[in-house]
Amino acid sequence: MHVLITRAGNALTLDGVNTYIWNLASALSNIGFEVTVCGGYGNGILEAQHYVKTYFGIDFKGNYMALRSNSQNVLFTWSVKGPSLIRELKPDLVHVNGVVPLLSNTPKIATYHGMLNFDTAVSRYKLVLNTIYDRIMYRGFKRILAVSHKAKEEFLKYVWKAHNISVIPPMITWSWPKYTPDREMSLLHRGTYRRKNLRATLLAFSMLRKEVPNVKLWIVGSPTDVKMTANSLGLSLKNIEVFHNISHEELMKLYLGAKVTIFPSFYEAFGYVALESMVCGTPVIASPAVAQELIIPSYNGFIVNPNDPVTIKDYAHKLLTDEELWQLMSRRCRRIARRFSAENVLPNLLSVYMDVLDG
Repeated sequence: MHVLITRAGNALTLDGVNTYIWNLASALSNIGFEVTVCGGYGNGILEAQHYVKTYFGIDFKGNYMALRSNSQNVLFTWSVKGPSLIRELKPDLVHVNGVVPLLSNTPKIATYHGMLNFDTAVSRYKLVLNTIYDRIMYRGFKRILAVSHKAKEEFLKYVWKAHNISVIPPMITWSWPKYTPDREMSLLHRGTYRRKNLRATLLAFSMLRKEVPNVKLWIVGSPTDVKMTANSLGLSLKNIEVFHNISHEELMKLYLGAKVTIFPSFYEAFGYVALESMVCGTPVIASPAVAQELIIPSYNGFIVNPNDPVTIKDYAHKLLTDEELWQLMSRRCRRIARRFSAENVLPNLLSVYMDVLDG
């Protein structure tokens, strides 16, 4: 069976949608499917395979291509080149991520990854236009998958009251790292663009240092963004280390070395940061934006208002200083993360594939 997995934009960008795509592609390849991943734009295949291995931790053995090399006129590119691509490849099924004009009789399903334009910097006018676009485009798919129950509710409320939408969560296919309970007195924050709410983490950390002077903060993201955010708050960067453009292996070492992951994002459809942290046995302090399937409050982490750095600080202090609680939550993190292994998720996805093909 040949599955074509598409991304509206660049299939190599480091984000949650592509994390989903490459884990999906890997899981299907591992059970003998022929898989082709195609982005609206991107790089050549040799660089892509190395890139996916380095930054997503996946040894992808399928095919990769991009319709063009730059990001201009992506929707027009898909409307013109998409149908001819399908005629050329002759896939049995097309699995779309980011709805695009794709006229073809080949069975198609789409995964809804949330309102990707649901960002604090996006104008309401653009949000309305994109929502109208989604309402039109999603009606062309036999089945729609949502990455979480939260995403499904959002889809039904803002996009379309579809009867053919199911919840199939993302999966983890890369090798699980060896667990270690020996951690540094460190917090981890991943993501520095506005939606990831670095501001709350920095404020919480500045207060926490007064109570735990030797605590460190590791930030994965742009050094420029970190400096600008800290300066705007009048905060020092003491005991803060920034990691930029790191590999998947290096990222796992950070998750495995930290005691706590801080994830106060303003919006998530799922929350890969939380899942990756849980795989490494690192409890998460997150906002309610994270999918409820991931974090059970006071069981494997804590849920807190993203605009409440004081409570973030209090929970972090509790996990840093109560070793018995940390050990308990750490074990629970790994246990819950197992629910998102390919072994547990893939059968449900294959069932959807078969229903669509039979239909």
